[in-house]
Amino acid sequence: MAQKPAPAKPNEGDSSLGYPIMEKLLESEQFDAVNTSFSQGYEKLEKIMNDRSAGLKKQKEAEGSLKAYELTVGLIKELLQIKRDILKNQQGQKGK
Repeated sequence: MAQKPAPAKPNEGDSSLGYPIMEKLLESEQFDAVNTSFSQGYEKLEKIMNDRSAGLKKQKEAEGSLKAYELTVGLIKELLQIKRDILKNQQGQKGK
C-alpha cells in the first residue's frame, strides 16, 4: 500500500503556505499579466473546442481546460472578496 506524503509545512518565519506567486498577486492586485495570459489561452482553447478537424478527444480536453480556467478565475475572485472582507473587519476592529 502506498504511503501518503506528509502535508507541506511552512518554514519557520515563512508566512507563505506554498503559493507565493498567488499570494503576491492577491496582495498587489496586479493581474494584467495573468489576464493577458488567460485571455490568450482561453481563445486558443475555444478555437480547438470549435475546430471539428481537431478530433473529439482534443475537443473534450479543451472543454475541460476551459472549465479549469473558469474555476480558477472564480477562485481568484472569491479570494479577493475574502481579502476585502478581512481588511474591512480589521478596520472595523481598529475603529472600536
